Amino acid sequence: MKKTLLLAAALACSGAVAQEKEIWACYQEEGTQLDWEGALLGWKQRLQMLQLQPLLLTIDGDIAIVNEGDVEERFSCSKHERLQNISCLNSIMATHLYFSTDTARLGKSKLFGATLTSERRDSVSVSTYNCTKF
Repeated sequence: MKKTLLLAAALACSGAVAQEKEIWACYQEEGTQLDWEGALLGWKQRLQMLQLQPLLLTIDGDIAIVNEGDVEERFSCSKHERLQNISCLNSIMATHLYFSTDTARLGKSKLFGATLTSERRDSVSVSTYNCTKF
C-alpha cells in the first residue's frame, strides 16, 4: 500500500512541474558586429549584419535549442519569474540569448571575441529578433 501511495505521489508531483515545450520562429530585424582589425586599427564596426538569419528557438524547461540553418546549439536557461524573461547561455558561456515570452522579442549576443588578448580575435555581435510561437 505504501508503495502505491509513493508512486501516486511521485506521478502527481512530476506532472505538476512538467512544462510544455515552446517552439518559436524568430526573424532577425537588426544586427551589428565588431571585427578586430589588429592592434593598430582596433575594432571596426559593421553597421548591419550581411545576412539577416532566421532561427528556430525551442524552449524546454531550462534548456533551449537554437537551429540556424544547418547548425544546432544547446543553451542552459534560467527564467525571471516576475518579468517572464528567459536568459540562456551556451556551453562556453560566450553566446547569450535574452527572450521575453510576453513581447515575443529575442536578443542574441556573441561576446567571446572581446575576452581574447591575442592578435587574432573573434568578432563580437548583437542581433534583435521578432518571434512567432508555433
